[in-house]
Amino acid sequence: MRPCYPFFSNRAINSIDMFGLVLQFVGCDEFEQKLLREAWDRACTAIASDRFKSCMCKDVHTTCLRGKCQRQEVTFTCEHYESLDKCKPVPPSDQSPCAAAYENSRDVYICPKAWNNVDGHYCGPLECVLAHEVMHNCMTAGSGEKWPCKAQECAGTNCPRGGNCP
Repeated sequence: MRPCYPFFSNRAINSIDMFGLVLQFVGCDEFEQKLLREAWDRACTAIASDRFKSCMCKDVHTTCLRGKCQRQEVTFTCEHYESLDKCKPVPPSDQSPCAAAYENSRDVYICPKAWNNVDGHYCGPLECVLAHEVMHNCMTAGSGEKWPCKAQECAGTNCPRGGNCP
């Protein structure tokens, strides 16, 4: 009989998912992983809705986000210090970001500000932050903030505008 998981030597629990079908976490403790999983589930539920698709007005972006949800095609990295490159204040506001992500990537960096209200700046519900950042992953270089801000807005009624979103 052939093993069920031949690329894992039939020991899938102790190995890496080579197809990327499991959310990946770097530097996140168990509690942070739990919060991120729950927020990602809420974001993906919103992204799967007809309301989200109608709100986004652009099928290609909705399709990309839905694909990332279905394939769990995201790696969350928890940055614990604002001094790290991904979480440094950025012009023109010179505020520390809530999170960061890059175009054509699967990586989302969660900055300390995303977890709580820092300097009077509230990032909003984590699912809003994740929808915004993962939209960056779906974009091409130099696309700016328009569609990530739209994804954040469409992800839920409690998603505030702010930061890089006018």
